[in-house]
Amino acid sequence: DKPVYLILCHQTMKIMTCMGSAEAKKKKIKKPKLYKSQWSDILEGLCDGQRLMVVVDEWHKLHHARDLFTSLFAQPKRCKALLMTGTEHPTKTYRSTLGKENADIIKNARKTGGVTMSEGIQFGYIVGAHVETVYATDAATGEAVDCKDTPLGARAKQVAAWMVANSIRTAVCYCKSITQTDAFVPLLEAALVEASGGLRAWCRPVHSGKACKGKNRTLDEFKKPKTRAEDPDYRVVVSVDMLKEGYDFAGLEACVLLAIPPSSGGLMQVIQRCMRADGKKAVGRVLLVGTDRDGGNVAGLLHQHDPKWEHISLGATPGTLQGYADLAANNA
Repeated sequence: DKPVYLILCHQTMKIMTCMGSAEAKKKKIKKPKLYKSQWSDILEGLCDGQRLMVVVDEWHKLHHARDLFTSLFAQPKRCKALLMTGTEHPTKTYRSTLGKENADIIKNARKTGGVTMSEGIQFGYIVGAHVETVYATDAATGEAVDCKDTPLGARAKQVAAWMVANSIRTAVCYCKSITQTDAFVPLLEAALVEASGGLRAWCRPVHSGKACKGKNRTLDEFKKPKTRAEDPDYRVVVSVDMLKEGYDFAGLEACVLLAIPPSSGGLMQVIQRCMRADGKKAVGRVLLVGTDRDGGNVAGLLHQHDPKWEHISLGATPGTLQGYADLAANNA
């Protein structure tokens, strides 16, 4: 008479429902029958009157798994599905992968529980965001250049100058690859020490190339407040895709994007990491280290979520500490 709860990761759900012969062939599995769908067996094993409710968090991460959704929707009287996401893709995004029938079911499903950005701020769940694009200048000519055309070390100095000038002590950086992540970490750590005049900096990589226990220890260390003189003054973790959906550290002050998501939903998943309310910060800070075009694209994507620009503001920032000093002098 009491409910039974099972917690399954996305990969387990895919193995249970969509490791059929086509998937097995693609993965070169020699015995595809061992990977047939087990979902129908579970449903058939329910007693009369029993029903199954499946709650799929971040379901957009599974929008390529057609067999999974076909299994979930096959027996609606026995199995109900609740799909949750903060990254709502348009139907055309998953229609080709899930099939028209599954896509129409999702499109026509009853929506519930949605919270607007204004409501989230009103309820104290999140804070607003200020998004800035860093503009660099060529050392020889003094002309503005796109940051993507500058060496990685120069971009590390731009990020460090921004953090120091704005008193930002915790940040997550998002890179385009593991190789870039591993290369950026020591450059940023050294740049923070230099820009801050010798304060302590702690930068670590978090990506799929690291062991799970090691990543967990790194993230635990990242969240520790400074309580001793020997503790780092600046803490930064650098990642690719691992610290987006579901990563919750309310004290995170800033996100730095060396790789900018192409979709509005993906972009919001990133910048909302620093928009979680902690009762201390008034706004989450975001730095775009890209091109002029990236800044324009991000403005267009964010406008979809905040059409009146009530909670997200946009700006530009210098690429050096001298640039900040010049700004202060001009505004004095």
